[in-house]
Amino acid sequence: MIATGAEENVAVVTGEVPSHVALGCIADINKNPTQENFQQKVGGLTTGDAGGAVILQRASQHSGVKTYSFSSQGR
Repeated sequence: MIATGAEENVAVVTGEVPSHVALGCIADINKNPTQENFQQKVGGLTTGDAGGAVILQRASQHSGVKTYSFSSQGR
């Protein structure tokens, strides 16, 4: 939209919530606590909920990323 001139500023936002998959894996492991079942399900425990956003603005010169910040909350 910026490239076409329709907008000067845009916000791009995304997110995902795979924690429901992890909760299902935990329930299944508790129901069938074998090593084989754990090994099959452990991959589902390695993801977390996440989101991201960026604000883009038209620039006539000196274009590029001016500032950024990343963080993680491992709860």
